[in-house]
Amino acid sequence: MSGWTVAIEGEADEAVARAILRHCGLDCVRPLIAGGKTKLDPRLPGYLDAARRTPWLILRDLDRDAGCAPELITRLVSGVDAAPLRIAVHSVEAWLLADREAAARWLRVQRSAVPRQVEAVLDAKGALVDLARQSSNRDIRADIVPEQGSTARHGKGYVDQVRAFCSGAWRPDVAARNCDSLRRCIDFVRARAHR
Repeated sequence: MSGWTVAIEGEADEAVARAILRHCGLDCVRPLIAGGKTKLDPRLPGYLDAARRTPWLILRDLDRDAGCAPELITRLVSGVDAAPLRIAVHSVEAWLLADREAAARWLRVQRSAVPRQVEAVLDAKGALVDLARQSSNRDIRADIVPEQGSTARHGKGYVDQVRAFCSGAWRPDVAARNCDSLRRCIDFVRARAHR
């Protein structure tokens, strides 16, 4: 079994999902990018129904939703097998930063600047952008940091930077040692792949 369907909030999440599957020796054959959690959430029951027949990975950020990941899953899809729905605490950016050494090299910052307890960071995307502000690399700053005066959360090259990091330098196994929600996601994918 190698072809997985992936449902995610946005394009950066797709890069993370593909990297996780690749790490487990699997391929993504069909990415479904919802365009935010408010568009993903209503589709979850249908996605989970489809996941009973074919392999799916559904990623959603916990963000600042009240409670923990299991409580959120219960609120979103109570009464169904929600195993393919994996909640990133608090966002997939925490999963990226959990590989502290690789993240520091990517962002061209000191490793000590990368948070140790990434799942305790409520706004990991904001933390990643703030690290990019400190970068010694002009291209990293230009791509990831929003232009001055912009209301955007990140720069125009953010997704391309995340894709590049996920396709080469990011090590999901290393990150999973520092990030329990990522470890559980990888464990799910491996277990589902061997069913």
